[in-house]
Amino acid sequence: MARLIRPATLADLDTVVRFNAAIAEESEGKILDDAILRRGITAVLDDVHKGFYILVEDDTVVGFVYRTFLEKNGFEIQIATDGMTGLARILETCPDCILLDLMLPKMGGVEILKRLRALESFAKTPIIVFTNAFVPALVDEAVKAGATKVFNKLDTKPHMILQVLQEATGEI
Repeated sequence: MARLIRPATLADLDTVVRFNAAIAEESEGKILDDAILRRGITAVLDDVHKGFYILVEDDTVVGFVYRTFLEKNGFEIQIATDGMTGLARILETCPDCILLDLMLPKMGGVEILKRLRALESFAKTPIIVFTNAFVPALVDEAVKAGATKVFNKLDTKPHMILQVLQEATGEI
């Protein structure tokens, strides 16, 4: 069974429309009007898609647990295991929401927050900080840099993160 994902851009819908046109040309007739096809695809994808998320987390066990849990609840999630890779993936994919650890190799979470919040396209993207950092100054810095919400990993269960993600992206 094919897995539907939300198109990242209108260009993705244009690709589907061009594909439809190529099939129509081969079958000597139009399969669907382009506008109808666009509306239909958008409606189907909106119904199926619960959001695309990136988890920037260097602990592979934590990453696996949260990825598995969120995927079972209908979310599409990618994991980046260091700050540089995480920032690059975020900029490439423009996720609906970001789960971000603070203590990361190659680039810390606060630096990622600052860089993202400096970009207009990420000004309103929910960024949920999810950390074991016991340094209050670092957590305060994350809040000042634009974290939507901050959680301590030790006190947080997967269902709590799920609820916050749903609230942050309007899924509930």
